[in-house]
Amino acid sequence: MLFRTLLFAIAAMAMTFIIPVKSAKAFCVNKQVVVHAQSAALVKKARIRRAKRRAQRRWKRMAKRKFGDQFKSFGYARNSSLTCNFVRSGPKKNLYYCIMRGTPCDANR
Repeated sequence: MLFRTLLFAIAAMAMTFIIPVKSAKAFCVNKQVVVHAQSAALVKKARIRRAKRRAQRRWKRMAKRKFGDQFKSFGYARNSSLTCNFVRSGPKKNLYYCIMRGTPCDANR
């Protein structure tokens, strides 16, 4: 009998803490951040990796500069995309070019 009462009390307490709470909506700015980056490394994998990394760094830097430190995370950005292309013409041949865009959102909310 004591075990059932204790089990019921634990279950009742657990239900009070598990009640779904309406989560706060993330605050996003109304401007999209767009950055361009390129790499002309000799090895193809290094060229791709470097161009993507440069685009991510520039996006973080631009979002932080425009909107503050809490908006610099690309993982929380809405409508985010990373597009990369290989360019073989122009003054710099064998150039890997990336465009990163996204709407910064507050990571703390």
